[in-house]
Amino acid sequence: MAPEWYRGVGPLTVKADVYSYGVVLLEIVTCRRSMELEEAGEERTLMECAHEWLVRSEVRRVVGCEDEAVEVEEVERAVKVAVWCAQAEPQARPTMRSVILMLEGLVEPWRCRPLHLRPRPDPSRWINV
Repeated sequence: MAPEWYRGVGPLTVKADVYSYGVVLLEIVTCRRSMELEEAGEERTLMECAHEWLVRSEVRRVVGCEDEAVEVEEVERAVKVAVWCAQAEPQARPTMRSVILMLEGLVEPWRCRPLHLRPRPDPSRWINV
């Protein structure tokens, strides 16, 4: 869920869809649910772990199995795109056209930079009293 949706600030735009696309793309690449780590008691989200693996050049950890034959460059490209799509601020997210071009290998994804992921939502805001 895009941060602007649960924060209730500003209008929802196509950038909310870009955020969701990034989350789903990462789930597909890693074969894990985005909230799986948090549900297991981890303090980090899958997106935060993926970013850390990119920064440390440990992309093979993304697929979860060191033995699995993968195209590391393709996995790295997909994870970079997913992480970029999940930026906290909508204007920092790419357009879907850019996403497609990056995934097709026609445009180079950004080089790893500090990640600005969404702040964690406050579940108390979801409870109707």
